[in-house]
Amino acid sequence: MGWIARILIAGGSLGTVMGVGLALAFGAYKLPAASMWPTLGVGERLFANKLAKQPFRGSVMIFRYPEHRESLFAKRIVGLEGDVVAIKAARLVVNGWQVPRCEVGRAMYREPMDDSKHEGILSVEWLGIATYLVFEEKTSFGAPGDGSEWHVAPGEYFVMGDNRNNSHDSRMWFQGVGGGVPLTGTIGRVVGHEAVQLPPGAEELGPALAACLAKRPEQTDPPPAK
Repeated sequence: MGWIARILIAGGSLGTVMGVGLALAFGAYKLPAASMWPTLGVGERLFANKLAKQPFRGSVMIFRYPEHRESLFAKRIVGLEGDVVAIKAARLVVNGWQVPRCEVGRAMYREPMDDSKHEGILSVEWLGIATYLVFEEKTSFGAPGDGSEWHVAPGEYFVMGDNRNNSHDSRMWFQGVGGGVPLTGTIGRVVGHEAVQLPPGAEELGPALAACLAKRPEQTDPPPAK
């Protein structure tokens, strides 16, 4: 069940007036699964700005899982209402536009629960104002393949995990049909992970990452849906 990215609230109370204000604006959470690796590590403590609920392509949101609203998920927004999101030749496509990517190199991580080993390719991806790493391993844990396509409904956004082949996200919700996150289910935007950083154990890929980051394309926003 490593692909289930429920977020467990890990916060405490703050004892001052300023602390109360901060508690209202920010939430502390803990990620128990690897669906957002390499951006977010398993067991990592993260913070969400609960005042920042406007969806933007490329941003990471904490939200209520649409099928079971008592569970909180963290995923990256890849499509907004009206967008057509697709997977073609193993690449993310939005409104017919292939999201730009640069391969960094091979990496691996281990699941803390069972010490299982996951090996695959790290790549830089650019979407909207965001630059981030995605990870793809050969094994696909239920993620739909080439030719899959979804239309994002009004009042929703479409999310994927950065661990693209090991994430339970918009692509397979609702008995495999797929679906978006209602805006009303948004908790807040994850903060503190805007800079691209290699995960532990992949430090030798530093030069390759720098080379990729230097190739930022001019266009990082998809065209409007037709």
